[in-house]
Amino acid sequence: RRGTAGTPEGEAEVEAAVIAAAVAAKRAGRPVDGDEAPPAAGTGSRKGDLPAETAWLLLVADAYVLRPAPENAGAAS
Repeated sequence: RRGTAGTPEGEAEVEAAVIAAAVAAKRAGRPVDGDEAPPAAGTGSRKGDLPAETAWLLLVADAYVLRPAPENAGAAS
């Protein structure tokens, strides 16, 4: 979504999109193409910080729920 690049919300949207693509590939019986995704921004700073990791996972969960349907993923916003 526009206006979220470089923000925790934007990073969570990227993480959610990676997860959604992997789930879709698995459901379709396709191998996941490409290399392993790099760690999300801020991963190192959250290590061992349960409240920060929880907040991050909640952002990812929200972004995953709000992501566009796969048929709309390439549509301009």
